[in-house]
Amino acid sequence: MAPVLRRFLFLPAILAASSLQAATYTIEALPETKQAKVTIALNPGGSSTQFRMPAWAPGDYQILNYGTKIEQVKFRQGREWVDGVEGDDLNLWTIEGGASEVTYVVNESHGNFSPNLRVTDAEMFVSGPGVLGWFAGHADEKHDLRIKVAPIGASVACPLDPGDSIAPYQAYVAEDYDELIDSPFVVGTTVRVHQFVVEGKPHAIIGYNQSAGVNLAAFEDNATKIAIEAKKIFGELPYDRYYYFFDFGGPGGGLEHLDSTKIGLSPRASAASALGIMSHEYFHTFNVKRIRSKPLGPFDYTKPAVTGAIWWLEGVTDYYADVITTRAGLESRQDFLRSMTGTFNSLHRGNAFMRTTADESSRRVWEARGSQGFGGISYYTKGKAVGFALDLAIRAESGNRHSLDDVIRDLYNETKGPSGFEEGRIRELCIKYGGERLGGLYDVCVMQAVRIPIEGLLSAAGLAMVDGAIVDDPNATQVSSSLAKAYPYQTMRW
Repeated sequence: MAPVLRRFLFLPAILAASSLQAATYTIEALPETKQAKVTIALNPGGSSTQFRMPAWAPGDYQILNYGTKIEQVKFRQGREWVDGVEGDDLNLWTIEGGASEVTYVVNESHGNFSPNLRVTDAEMFVSGPGVLGWFAGHADEKHDLRIKVAPIGASVACPLDPGDSIAPYQAYVAEDYDELIDSPFVVGTTVRVHQFVVEGKPHAIIGYNQSAGVNLAAFEDNATKIAIEAKKIFGELPYDRYYYFFDFGGPGGGLEHLDSTKIGLSPRASAASALGIMSHEYFHTFNVKRIRSKPLGPFDYTKPAVTGAIWWLEGVTDYYADVITTRAGLESRQDFLRSMTGTFNSLHRGNAFMRTTADESSRRVWEARGSQGFGGISYYTKGKAVGFALDLAIRAESGNRHSLDDVIRDLYNETKGPSGFEEGRIRELCIKYGGERLGGLYDVCVMQAVRIPIEGLLSAAGLAMVDGAIVDDPNATQVSSSLAKAYPYQTMRW
């Protein structure tokens, strides 16, 4: 099995790409200046009068104007150099007669959660939105990506399908521009790989930067059990392969991608210390990357994607990160309840929860910095608390026949294609599975700036708040006690 996967990861594809791509993206590191050089060439006969860089990156809800991170921009039409004009839009170049090729140099930059480009003598890491632009009119077509393999002895890790490689370049194929820039990659001599299979799908732990002394295999158990529990909810793993990019010694935080995630860890990180962020970022494979509100796909990279549902996409992801690790036996139920306690205590500390709703925190995040929310309310914290509240209520109202699993599964099945959900769809599905009372609870939790009425929800589910901690209610009725014993486990099995 290992030799097959190793070829799959790193060696040139045996077969050439099946069809000619719209554009070829070529990138190489410039370690002497800590930059990268990018050339984008349209196929013969291709031309465009506009070249753009993204204004923002998916998962990082802040305008960062990546057009300001590139320089030495030059255009060609065929063999002739042509002029491109920058206007008031910091991310747009206009070429009056059209261009078929652009070359530019990218400077290192960093978003809120991940480097966009980092170049050293030993490696180059790339997260697409801050590095790769597009010719207008060609974003929906297939693209070739060619990565120069350097320095000598370097390896490449990229989650895209392999293409037709010619040394010293390793080639990959993206279905469209969205997939291209949502597929990070690393090339260098520091790259180490641990490969394994979950439910018939190839997975890999990709270690780089200061990864030399790290036991990558130690993270396999977490990754395997997390994926298995997610499949129990959704019925499938929606990718051909999945990569964890672990930047050992790099800046902390994680950023989700279509079929991968980049996570910054200490070189001394253990599997236990990485569990929470691994679970959160992996769950985004479903919630955000497939389940999403309409403004979040197909993307418009030229302006803010305003939606009131980031509390669900980030906060409920945080909730399920705890749910699936508990179901997998990686954390105890007591650990889970302690996490919920900490979430509610954090949310209701101070009075920001009385000024800003979950919906407003989501919609107005673009006015803030840090991609955490607006008005003093983190949509991570508020969304996690709302997910907890809605799950308890659906279980109690349905006699544990249904749970929030049913809501998120329906959303997944409705939105894993080209279109996202309408803003009110979550509320509708909560009512579908929990009854009419869930509509009012949803409004209180999401649309009103008030304290979440947790005490009644806990009591109905056989739990209680005792001395500031959520615990099993010693005075619970037989019915509510049975609900407590089932929580947060599944109400049904695939």
